[in-house]
Amino acid sequence: MTDLSLRYYDLRELSDPFSIHDISCAMQDQLDRGSIDSIIRALYVNTKICVNGVPFIKVQGIADIVRTGNSGLERALIYQGLRGFLPRSEIVSIDGFDHISGHSLCAILDSRIASRNGKTKQYLQIALNLYYRILDLGSVRDLKELFQEEIENKRSSLKVERIRVYRIDKCEFTESPIHDFSSVQFAHLDSVVYNPNRALDINNGVIILREIHADMTRRGINSYEETYSYCEEKKYSLKWAG
Repeated sequence: MTDLSLRYYDLRELSDPFSIHDISCAMQDQLDRGSIDSIIRALYVNTKICVNGVPFIKVQGIADIVRTGNSGLERALIYQGLRGFLPRSEIVSIDGFDHISGHSLCAILDSRIASRNGKTKQYLQIALNLYYRILDLGSVRDLKELFQEEIENKRSSLKVERIRVYRIDKCEFTESPIHDFSSVQFAHLDSVVYNPNRALDINNGVIILREIHADMTRRGINSYEETYSYCEEKKYSLKWAG
């Protein structure tokens, strides 16, 4: 089972830039139109949409979005974070340029909004709202849904392959014997959205009872670390972690 090949699309290939260009007239009257345009332009020029529907923003173009001007502060926020408040961003290289995920961009914007007031805060809020509108674009939602459907269609193959390769005959969490293989599922450790590069990697998953997988999904567990903590909480086996 090979890793999934990821593709990225320029946001401008998927949407008319003016489809989110509808800042209220009241807001425009209070703020500088040029500054609003610079935020919109920076988002469109520097955003790529992964085939799984997750936006990634080029580091070189983030200053206008997070309103740091020529200070270079955005690079410190991205590469170092703020101890105890903002984690450093995970960097993804796309076409030879550093990018951060939309999730990291939101974290930076939230941290800036919390420490600013007046017009700067309003510009930051506009940037955040525009980002959420990008997520809500039909073309972006379609990409995410099609990607997830593709993975779900291959989940049974992942299950069969992991069971075959590692000769699994017990639930990897409870260690209870498997009498009926329809009672277990392949559950990703790093979820498809969290780490799409490993969506088809049998080592990025475990064979567990359906009800446990459903409980993890309800609780929004998306990463290896969260899965490990979940098993500690439930007193489940950690042998799967090596």
